[in-house]
Amino acid sequence: QKRNTVTDTNELTTDMAVNRWMDFVWRQGGGLPLPLSPIPLDDDGGYKKRMLAPPFLVERIISIRSESICYDSPGGGPSGTVNVVDAFGVDDDDDDDDRDGDAEITFTVDNPSIRTTFPAHSHFGSVKFRQVPPGGSDGSDGSDGGVEMVWKVTIRPMNHFQTYLTFFIKAVISTLARNFKVNLSTSTSTDDDNDGDDDDAGNMVGIYPPRGKDIGPIKGTVPLFQLRKDSWVGGVLSAHLSDQRGVEEQTKDMVRPWTWGVDEEKDDIDMEWTS
Repeated sequence: QKRNTVTDTNELTTDMAVNRWMDFVWRQGGGLPLPLSPIPLDDDGGYKKRMLAPPFLVERIISIRSESICYDSPGGGPSGTVNVVDAFGVDDDDDDDDRDGDAEITFTVDNPSIRTTFPAHSHFGSVKFRQVPPGGSDGSDGSDGGVEMVWKVTIRPMNHFQTYLTFFIKAVISTLARNFKVNLSTSTSTDDDNDGDDDDAGNMVGIYPPRGKDIGPIKGTVPLFQLRKDSWVGGVLSAHLSDQRGVEEQTKDMVRPWTWGVDEEKDDIDMEWTS
């Protein structure tokens, strides 16, 4: 089981977080470096079932619980089951008591296999949002409060693939969590003046010509193009541009791709893996 916690300090409610997660992570793909956006597979266009192509992995929402949404998949849970205990022998709420205002999204992979790069017998994911008061749960950590996200994954890996799946799941969910936090901290969903531009320049990172060089009409102080910070590529570039470490440390990280895009001073994602 993988546990991933991130706290956002914006004026955010759990209901808003669920809607933003469904829009950014589920419908848009969460900024993962995939060639295509997720493909909806619902007959009614409800976007509760999607395909990631490649590797043609099919994921399906099992349930959504929030202030404004109450949804249950007609297909039930993993392998047609509704109860997580029946599917995995694990109680999804074994260590977390529900509180007023909590919201949760649960989902599963419908076609786990080696062919879809997810060699598991079954998968169950849960993303829970909780309102955290100022000072944290016990009022002692000095934080401004906000919304806490706890992302859990329960899997039964195929033989000899546990190490691969552990690394794969950690990399994907950590990237999605970081991208989602950036997305929450900026206003990116609307274009208020209808000019086709992103009104929030703070969510963009620019690629510039070599210092002091002009490329045709593009001056050296004008970006050649811009990338969104809430994408994997944009996050990696943003972290690199703000990296104040020495050349030696940065060079070492060039062969450690799992560290790309991670700003250790700002990163507050906690991970836990149990078997």
